[in-house]
Amino acid sequence: NNQVALPATALASPLAVRVTDQASVPVSGVTVEFAGAGSASGSSSALTDAQGIARVSWVAGSGPGTGSQEVRAQISGNPAAAAATFTIRALGTLRNVAGDGQAATPGALLSQAPTVQVLDTDQRPIAGVTVNWAVASGLGSAVPSTTTNPAGQASVQWRIGPQGGRDVHALVATVEGLPTTRFTASGAVDNLFLGFVDEGSDEWSLFLNGMPGRQVQVAVEVSARGFPTWQRVVNTPVEWIVTSGGGTVSAGTTVTDGNGRAVTTWTFGSELGEGTQRLRAQMVGTPATSIEAWGTTTGPPSSVAITSGNNQSATVGTQIPFFLNVKVTDASFREIGGVTVTWTVVPVSAASGQLTGQTTTTTEFGQASARLTLGAAPGPVVVTATVTRPDGVNLVARFDITAVP
Repeated sequence: NNQVALPATALASPLAVRVTDQASVPVSGVTVEFAGAGSASGSSSALTDAQGIARVSWVAGSGPGTGSQEVRAQISGNPAAAAATFTIRALGTLRNVAGDGQAATPGALLSQAPTVQVLDTDQRPIAGVTVNWAVASGLGSAVPSTTTNPAGQASVQWRIGPQGGRDVHALVATVEGLPTTRFTASGAVDNLFLGFVDEGSDEWSLFLNGMPGRQVQVAVEVSARGFPTWQRVVNTPVEWIVTSGGGTVSAGTTVTDGNGRAVTTWTFGSELGEGTQRLRAQMVGTPATSIEAWGTTTGPPSSVAITSGNNQSATVGTQIPFFLNVKVTDASFREIGGVTVTWTVVPVSAASGQLTGQTTTTTEFGQASARLTLGAAPGPVVVTATVTRPDGVNLVARFDITAVP
């Protein structure tokens, strides 16, 4: 009794009755006739067995007015005997009633549980139907099944995954035999931080200066307001758009990693001037969630000037107390980032030294540094910082250091 099935399909279990006498003793060999909405898949009558049970396989009816169906079982030739009545519900519709289109911090439980309703073919609710739930995208979680209540409704608690973006999370509800229904949710992103990661390091800069063709790794970190702290948003696509300057990016769309960081390489275009190079990072499908970086394109190096560290002295075998610092600028005195500076110890006496690095790259302020450890012999030591222009001309800055006994 009370089975649920699709119209014109066989019930999962046969209809079964027990025939007893006045003393409630099962009676075998009695013919029972089954009649009502739908039809038997074989004979509509059956003999009771040794336990007094008669069974028939039944196919639910179809058509208007068959949402709730009845089948009567009656002892053949004995209309005075009590009849048994079965109720069958014909599945008609699975629909969303609440919880679609929400937004939440990635990784959070949605405030409203996704809810579906199961109706029969006459659009009346059906209780006791199993609804299966499955996360279709976004790496979230939900229990695999719930059951409809007297209003025909079933709900599930859905925790969305760590991905941010519009409608990137999906949950599917299914009832066997009915078309599925789908819920979507957005991972709400509250913050984008854009920076330039120089030479693959983890030190971020907010300013870029350089010549046309300069390449720099650009990263955006995506985070959302969580509790108790901000949390990184992972596995989320970020779109990179060059908005001015004629530059290019190595990848137009990249995906945030486990730290919420998406990276691309930005190559400066040929347009010169302050702030001419512009690059926008935005959430795919959410243009309002964006941030823009600016860069200044300079001319070729025109000067390598010492800013500090010249004319130092130190004891032989020790490191000089201060860094050797230079600044690289173009003809308009604009600082140039991303320029390679070659450092060399020039022998002018028996004294010598070892540099911490023979090549360094200028920062966004055009600065480059090196440090010298003196050798065992006293005397003068000369260190040069050299920048080679695109036309092959070398620009040189000279430091004079003294090694004392």
